[in-house]
Amino acid sequence: MDYSSDNFAVYLITTNAKKYTMSEKISRHPRLNEVAYKELKEKIITGEFLPGFRLKEEFLVKMFGISKTPIKLAIAKLEQDGLVVTLPRRGSYVSEINEETIKEIFSLREVLYSLAVKLAVSNISDEDFAKLEKVHLSMADDIENISLKDYIQGDNLFHHMIIEYSGNRLLRECLNPIINRIEMLKYQSALSKERRKQACREHAKIVDAFRKNNPRAAETAMKEHLDNSMNAVKTTIAG
Repeated sequence: MDYSSDNFAVYLITTNAKKYTMSEKISRHPRLNEVAYKELKEKIITGEFLPGFRLKEEFLVKMFGISKTPIKLAIAKLEQDGLVVTLPRRGSYVSEINEETIKEIFSLREVLYSLAVKLAVSNISDEDFAKLEKVHLSMADDIENISLKDYIQGDNLFHHMIIEYSGNRLLRECLNPIINRIEMLKYQSALSKERRKQACREHAKIVDAFRKNNPRAAETAMKEHLDNSMNAVKTTIAG
């Protein structure tokens, strides 16, 4: 299965834009700004640009072959996503994530997904359940051979579908600020094959709770899954 091609694989990353005086410039550079943003985000999330890496404008201008304005706009958008931090008189850097930040991210994730999965169990149609189960089975059937990138895309899709099926728009908006950082953590932790297998077994419990129309069991299974995910990330990143 090509996880990236599924309609549900669109990440609903909305940006609560700051009131930049550059708004007119954004409209004049929509394509260059977006290209730079997407490519930089990909490099940061997948670990090509590691935490603490300085995003020098001159370097990025040469890399993309564009002017500084689209680069500045892309960095500003990445800062809104929580992937970049800009320090006065020092420049912009890829955000670093320590153990405390990991706890904060996963605590928020657990609260939001626990609610989402309960709502989704109550709201899901037979057709949508079949889609969710298909995504799970596609990953589980290929778990021995699936690449880290494909696994992460499939995992993102599985969780995204649950948020969608919750029917709660505000839940999606609350998750948006941490979605990129969660994906970044997955790549940084270089999830082992054994952890991927364990996660698929945890997904199976969640799917089974959907099948039995049991919101409480779904919430319990989701909390177990997210707790194990946090521990795996902390072990590999924070030590």
